[in-house]
Amino acid sequence: MIEVKNISKSFGDLKVLTNLSCDISVTGMTVMVGPSGAGKSTLMRCINKLETIDKGSIKVFGIEVPKKRNDLIKFRKDIAMIFQQFNLINQMTVLENVLIGRLNGKGFFPSLFKKFTKVEIKMAEMYLDKVGLYDKRFNKASELSGGQQQRVAIARALIQKPKIILADEPIASLDPKTSTQIMDLLSSIVNEEDIGVLITLHQIDYAKKYADRIIGLNHGKIILDANNSGITLNEVLNLYEMEDVNFNDNE
Repeated sequence: MIEVKNISKSFGDLKVLTNLSCDISVTGMTVMVGPSGAGKSTLMRCINKLETIDKGSIKVFGIEVPKKRNDLIKFRKDIAMIFQQFNLINQMTVLENVLIGRLNGKGFFPSLFKKFTKVEIKMAEMYLDKVGLYDKRFNKASELSGGQQQRVAIARALIQKPKIILADEPIASLDPKTSTQIMDLLSSIVNEEDIGVLITLHQIDYAKKYADRIIGLNHGKIILDANNSGITLNEVLNLYEMEDVNFNDNE
C-alpha cells in the first residue's frame, strides 16, 4: 500500500500539489490521469523521492520515505521506475542496460565494476525474452526503435524484482500501435509477475481500457478516484474541462 497524507509540493511560487491524500494499492494497475500540470508526475516522483515534499507524509509498504541516502537506497529496491524518455545508456548493449537494474542491490565495488553473476545474466536474458527482445541483447541501445527501448526499460525494471513499478508517461512519445503493445506488456506484467503498476497517462482511451483503478488530478488535487468499472468516459474527460479548482490548505 502507498499511503499519501496531506502532502503539498511547490516549485517556487507554483503550487503543484496541495494537501493531497490517497491510498494506492500495490496490486493491479492504477492509472493517474489529468491535464498537463495537474501534478501527476510530481506525485509519482515524490513517492520515489525524486522530488521532496514540502509537507505531509508518504509511506510505501508501511515505511515512510527515508531522508538518509543509505535508507533511501534500500527503500527503492522494492520500487522500479519507468520513464517517458527510457533513460537507457545508448552506447551500452541491451543486455547491459537491463543488468543495470541489479546494481541497486549490490555493494559499492561490485556496482563500480559492474560485476554480474551468471544467474543475473540469465535473468536478464529471460526478461528480454519476455519483452520480445532476446535477439537484440547484444545490440547497442541506440540501435533500437523507441518502442524497443521502452521494452528494454521494462525488462530493466523487472530484473530489479520490485513489488511495484512506477511508470511515468511510458507511451507519451510512442505511436498508437507501439503504445498498445507497451500497455499490453505492462498489463501482462500485472497478471503474470504479481507486480502492481502505478502509471501516469494522458491518453484517456488507454486508461479506460487497461486500468483497474483511475485517479484523476487537476490543479494538484484529486478530483476523481474510483474503480475503472464505476467511472464513465465523460467523467474522466470532465477533468480536462475544469479551469479552476479552489485551493484551501485547511480543508
